[in-house]
Amino acid sequence: MVFPVFADQKFADVLSQGASVKWTYDADADVQQLGADGSYTVANRTVTDETLTVDQVPASTFRIPATQRIQDHRPTQQKWATKAMNRIFWWLDAKILGAMVAAAASTIDAGDFGGTAGVPLTLSSSNASAIFTAARRKLRNQNVIYDENKKFTGYVKLDTIAKYPAAAIPAELEEQVLLAVGFKPGDLGDTVLKAGYLNMLFGFNTFVSTSLPFSVKLSQTATPTNGDTIVIGGTTLTFVTGTPSAAGEIKAETDAAASMTNLKNFLNAPYVEISGKNKPLVAASLTQADKFIFDLISASAVTGTAPAVLTMTILGHGLVTVTATGAGMVLSNQCVHALFGTSQSVALIMQRTPELAVSAGSIIGNGTTGGILAQDFATWALVGWKVFLTHTKQLVDVQISTAGAVAPNNVYN
Repeated sequence: MVFPVFADQKFADVLSQGASVKWTYDADADVQQLGADGSYTVANRTVTDETLTVDQVPASTFRIPATQRIQDHRPTQQKWATKAMNRIFWWLDAKILGAMVAAAASTIDAGDFGGTAGVPLTLSSSNASAIFTAARRKLRNQNVIYDENKKFTGYVKLDTIAKYPAAAIPAELEEQVLLAVGFKPGDLGDTVLKAGYLNMLFGFNTFVSTSLPFSVKLSQTATPTNGDTIVIGGTTLTFVTGTPSAAGEIKAETDAAASMTNLKNFLNAPYVEISGKNKPLVAASLTQADKFIFDLISASAVTGTAPAVLTMTILGHGLVTVTATGAGMVLSNQCVHALFGTSQSVALIMQRTPELAVSAGSIIGNGTTGGILAQDFATWALVGWKVFLTHTKQLVDVQISTAGAVAPNNVYN
């Protein structure tokens, strides 16, 4: 869980559902020369308001039938409740890190290292350290002020005194940093070589995260043909020229742009049917790993016609396997988004820990004349967050190529 490192949590006193916080900022002042007689022109100041609303209530629930609960015991219930709480924290990590990456005012990609701008950076031990220094440069050029010697403590009161630099990096970047630093002489090299411990790197409080966003560009150069597929994780989506009838089928229109628009609409609501355009996935039929993917998947608007292009983003995963069949579909720019910046870069209002509610009795009504002999357990949290305009200058999105990397398959917490 990395998001608290970047969060500004000084708004905790307004924690209630529907509550809001107004963030006001004004336009920059200008400078002018006074006239010989002391005359001047009054410049109007523009004031803009942004609002954070506490409107998110993530929940993770489970049910224990009475026949099982007879043999069950408190440690098992506690273990399941803890796993439910961990899943909520993972969801928050995915959503909040994704919001910060999407809002970042600065980016780093291959163009910053002599390659092509807009293309993800290919990692190596020779450029890993330069990513940190490039991020420092981006923040300096945005005039971001922070205490480069301050460390994250985990105590809200201490962490809100002054901003400190922070980085959330994928395991692939950690690997290359270890290779770059571990065999160099000196105390840091010795520590890394013996224990793999990195701590502060180039002034950044550095944390490895598996909850960073993953994205990939999909380009359709020609009209999809019947049976063309896109495989995301372990789930296959299929273009069909007829009416979609099976889960995961998407209508192939008479041109690439319209077909990709159908795909975009599907990805933004994979469990919702658009009549004649798709047949949605059934959440209960997915593997748990794929459900995590499609719960946090989205797609950008389609641009162009030949090719028609969209960018698909999956939060909370870092790396997802995506493949495609069909001569017209091209996948490119597969990458994980590392995040560099400072603390106090996202306004956050949330409970200290999720709450656990347990149904009072062992009989749960089903809304009619019957019931279920069971007990329900619901873990939930009340939260709201917002990356305000002033925060965006404090964030850098580092786009790292995942070509050739292997997606993890562990979905347990």
